[in-house]
Amino acid sequence: MTENDTVEFRHTQDNRIAMGCMLGLICIVTIIGNCLVLLAICTCRHLRSISNLYIGNLALVDFIIGVCTMPITVWTLSLNSWQLGQAGCLVTATIDNLAIACSLWTLAASAVDRCFAILRPFKYNRLMNKNIARSMLGAVWLLSLCLALCPVIGWDSYVYSWFSFSCGINPAAKGHDRYFFLFYTLVALIIPLVVVVACYIPIYIVSRRANKIHASQTQPGHSKRQMQAAFLVIIIVSVFTLTTLPIMTVGMLSWLKVIDSIPLLAAIVFHIMLYSNSALNPILYGVFNTSFREVYKSMLNCEWGLKRRTLMARRRASSLRDPSFVNTKKKNDRPSDRYDILKS
Repeated sequence: MTENDTVEFRHTQDNRIAMGCMLGLICIVTIIGNCLVLLAICTCRHLRSISNLYIGNLALVDFIIGVCTMPITVWTLSLNSWQLGQAGCLVTATIDNLAIACSLWTLAASAVDRCFAILRPFKYNRLMNKNIARSMLGAVWLLSLCLALCPVIGWDSYVYSWFSFSCGINPAAKGHDRYFFLFYTLVALIIPLVVVVACYIPIYIVSRRANKIHASQTQPGHSKRQMQAAFLVIIIVSVFTLTTLPIMTVGMLSWLKVIDSIPLLAAIVFHIMLYSNSALNPILYGVFNTSFREVYKSMLNCEWGLKRRTLMARRRASSLRDPSFVNTKKKNDRPSDRYDILKS
């Protein structure tokens, strides 16, 4: 495909409409799905485990992508040009690269947590707590922000890419700026993936050994939950790798000057795959995690609101019959967990 053919294909209205509809649908699913995840973790105490803190952080990153960058891409696609200027380019590209780095390092931190929990369970229960997990996530955000701000402070620059209708790192930069793409790919992508693989190899060995001795029948419930959480992270990492690998491979080949450009249809497919990862994660939680699936059902069926109103009405009726009811009832007897309300 020649350059003229590519430009002509880029300006085809039907092509832009099809891609805009797909990205718009992905944007809606991303926002709604990750809202459900965040709401479930915030409202259900049994979901506020250490492993789910990483899932909540990943959902927050995907929600930011769905709110901040996807709508701008759809809008730019409909106009067929960038209308936000260099400042808008810097902001959207910074958010995109922050999200990519934060997502992978969150998965790496979660992999380290699962590896520690499964291989050293007693030491894990003694040393690990939610404050340490929050500190790890804070370090992840700080590292990701530093990486995303490098082009803003002068190392390389963010440029608008016509085939993706968005701003990003320029892999074809020259001079000193040329090495930023390699640095970002190494720190934000390759290193966290290596950490994930290094953590899950021993987890896989332990799980295989457990299956051979039929430990699943006698394994404590806590250990089973740890293995299920680890399996969920493996699925998330696999999907993330499959959806981001094509576009990153193209960027690396462009950096190596192996290719100058790719067909626009391939670029469209690769970018749809990249954005679809944010929409797939909430679906994966519901498919592979029973607790999330039950909370999803209760939220979609509006059962929680009905149960809560019924419970509050009973409490008011009891307090009217016995004024000392509210004062004498123990604090620990109150249904502080919305999931407990569902099961009552």
